[in-house]
Amino acid sequence: MTFKEAVSQIKELASGEIINLVSERISLQKSGSSYKSCCPFHEEKTPSFYVSEIKGTYKCFGCQAHGDAIQFLRELEGLSFEAAVKELAEAAGVTIEERQIGPKERRAIKDRATLFDVMEQATLFFEK
Repeated sequence: MTFKEAVSQIKELASGEIINLVSERISLQKSGSSYKSCCPFHEEKTPSFYVSEIKGTYKCFGCQAHGDAIQFLRELEGLSFEAAVKELAEAAGVTIEERQIGPKERRAIKDRATLFDVMEQATLFFEK
């Protein structure tokens, strides 16, 4: 399965399992059709962090953090998008095929990174 296909499947699977994913990391309390807790992304005394099992999403009304299971892992654990998808795929038993990058593609990636570096330096120069 390609990475893109895996992402679609993981989003679909994780959407129904977001309560389990979040409750493994923070304590949730049932509140109507959703669950609530104090937000793990900022300090607070009263719960403003809600997780919707139906929508497969979370939202904090205090700090405005929101997203799906992948975004939750990224924010909470500081993971890249790819690392979060791989962690969820492993938990769900989904296999992602690793793709080999050829020399031509590797060179294109390097050139693109160089261009981003140049643009960042130019931005810093003009900001000063």
